[in-house]
Amino acid sequence: MKINEILESVKSGKISTKDAKKLLTLYSIEEVENFAKIDINRSKRRGVPEVIFAETKELDDIKKIVKKTLEKTNSVPVSRIKKEITKNYFYLSKIKGPSKTGKNSSTICFLKNQLNSKEELWNFDCRYI
Repeated sequence: MKINEILESVKSGKISTKDAKKLLTLYSIEEVENFAKIDINRSKRRGVPEVIFAETKELDDIKKIVKKTLEKTNSVPVSRIKKEITKNYFYLSKIKGPSKTGKNSSTICFLKNQLNSKEELWNFDCRYI
């Protein structure tokens, strides 16, 4: 269903606003080369952004996902990055934000715009890192 059709269906009472909201969420899904689907507007709907689960992904795939996500958002949290990959995140380091390192993996928030202070972090989706 196209966006105009969804809106007209709500207007005419054919579907509820709740059903329309579900249908409209499909328009915020971005596909990355047939190996990942990212919910770009998740933070607007849920208050928490899409988190990229990196444990099973290769560095090149993580790069592609981060790049695609940052085209549409200001930040992207990437969790459970394998230690060997964090050592090789040279490409991503230009856009790296706050991070936490665990025993076997790390979580990094990549930002489109560099933060000037810790206070600015609270304006971004990755504030929970």
